[in-house]
Amino acid sequence: MWHYACARYRGLESNALKWSDSNTAEQNLSLMNQYVPGMPADPKIDLSLYLEASPHKEKVLMILKEAHEWFCKENEEKMESKLEERGWLAAFDLQPDVPYPERK
Repeated sequence: MWHYACARYRGLESNALKWSDSNTAEQNLSLMNQYVPGMPADPKIDLSLYLEASPHKEKVLMILKEAHEWFCKENEEKMESKLEERGWLAAFDLQPDVPYPERK
């Protein structure tokens, strides 16, 4: 499941590459991948502006930061070893075909 979540997170990371501080929020949102809309919790982008109405703003930011650490491309090798240490690697694969995000 972690591999699938990482593949989905790549779409969010590609959205972040299109983000420009010189654009308005509406312009940036229109550039996002429409199949995987959203942004990763990239530490370089301040998302607190969009959470002003949330009563749990700090908790949401903390969870987004943790999700970024688990799923971002830069940490993939480090997290693979953590999965192995915790015994969370898949023992076997019962899928009849390779899912689309995992195809190479």
